[in-house]
Amino acid sequence: MSWDYADMSKQISEAGGPQAFVDQKEEKGRQKGRDEMKPVVIITSIVSLIVGAAAPKVYHFFKGKRAAIQTESGNAKTELINGIEDYDNTLKDNEQALTQDEEDDEYMDYDEEVFDDAQAISVDEAALIWASNGKDEDYTYGYSEDELEQALK
Repeated sequence: MSWDYADMSKQISEAGGPQAFVDQKEEKGRQKGRDEMKPVVIITSIVSLIVGAAAPKVYHFFKGKRAAIQTESGNAKTELINGIEDYDNTLKDNEQALTQDEEDDEYMDYDEEVFDDAQAISVDEAALIWASNGKDEDYTYGYSEDELEQALK
C-alpha cells in the first residue's frame, strides 16, 4: 500500500497539485462518458430524422384512406337509400296493380262452363297432378277428391 500512495503522490505533483489532479480526473471521466454516448446520440438522431421524414407521409396516407372510406360509405348509404325507395315504389305499384286486379275480378264472372272441353283435363291426368302436389285441394281441377281417389286406383 505504501507504493500505491507513493505513485499517487508522484501523479499529484506531476499534475500541479491536488486540485489540478482532481480536475484532470474529472475531465477524463467526462470525456469517457461523452465517448460512450456518441453511438447512442448518433443512432437516436438518425431514428429521429427517419421518423420525422416519414411522419408526414404516414399522416397523408391515412388521411387519404379516411377520405376514401368516407366516400365509399357515402356511396353505400346512397345506394341503400335508393334501393329501399325503389323497393317501396315497387310495393306501391304492386299494391295498385293488385287493387286494380281485384276491381277487375268483381266485374268478371268466371263460369266453369265458359271453358270448352278441349281445354279440360281428364280425371286421370287431374288425379296424377293432384297426387304429385300432395293432394292439395288447389289442384283438383274441378273434380271432387273422391273422383280423384277413384282415378288413382
